[in-house]
Amino acid sequence: MRLETMTKNLTPHSCYNIGFLNAEGNEDETQFDVKNNPAAELKECWEAFCKENQCDPDSVLYVEADAELSQTQVERVDEVYEKTLEYCRALTKDTDLPWDMAYLGPIADMAAEILAKQGFTVHFPTITEEIGHRKVSDFFEIE
Repeated sequence: MRLETMTKNLTPHSCYNIGFLNAEGNEDETQFDVKNNPAAELKECWEAFCKENQCDPDSVLYVEADAELSQTQVERVDEVYEKTLEYCRALTKDTDLPWDMAYLGPIADMAAEILAKQGFTVHFPTITEEIGHRKVSDFFEIE
């Protein structure tokens, strides 16, 4: 299928995945970052990619926006990690405890999981993988 057929209704988004058949006839995927005009920029990137990789420009299987958090969701995630850091500083009585995702991430995830299992709605935006596709959710979901 032609790329133009699949990009008519795209909205501005920073990152798109294009599934295609490669030169060997196998399904493959590539990703392009675009800024202002997704259809035009993707077309330009795709044509250059096909030329460089000797694949048929009409071999597009799908075009999808890569999942990413909105600005509001990013701010909410930052707030969760800030509060987690405050909690860790209270537990350790170390007001200078550094920001380190090695412990902040697992602690925030564990708290979210425990609360979700107890039936609470947990407002902790996440991106999850589902059969090769990424999904954004405003709420923590138990796997």
